[in-house]
Amino acid sequence: LDADALVRLALAERADVAAAAKRVEAESTLAAAAELDLRPQVDLRLNASYNAYHETYDTRFYEPEGFGDAFGEPWSGPSYGIALRFRLPIGNNEAQGRLLQARSATTSSEIDATELKRSIRLQVLEELSTLASARAELAARREARLRIEETAEATLTRYQAGDLTVLDTLITEQELTRAGLDLVASEREVLSL
Repeated sequence: LDADALVRLALAERADVAAAAKRVEAESTLAAAAELDLRPQVDLRLNASYNAYHETYDTRFYEPEGFGDAFGEPWSGPSYGIALRFRLPIGNNEAQGRLLQARSATTSSEIDATELKRSIRLQVLEELSTLASARAELAARREARLRIEETAEATLTRYQAGDLTVLDTLITEQELTRAGLDLVASEREVLSL
């Protein structure tokens, strides 16, 4: 198995990695906004509204001519305004504190995301190492099972020839059964990994 490909797959499929990336993005956005608060600002605001209407027999307030007449008359109705606002953040300790706090939160989120990725990588590599060990153990148990089967066949032949007792044959069969159980346990471990 390709360890790097499995690590990339694990990082791509884990929801906690995606959440950590979103948190870093959110903290970076807050830091950018806090940095903008330290810059000078110029705001221009235009306001036009109409609070009353002018109505005569030949023009209505919703017609362009009636609206124009309302502007020319001394009635309250159309209102307009212009506002220009300057903001110079001189010695704004609060904004600087927010910026420092947002930057530290961004750094903390980046560290957490990096640590999460590192721990996932280590976990995948550890699982791969465990899988390799379990496969080696499975191969050894299969080999041991084959040898014990050969021994059991030889023991049965010697028992039939009268060279061994029933007890020796039963002990060999018990070892064969134990080897079979160990083999099944190793196969289960490999499959679960």
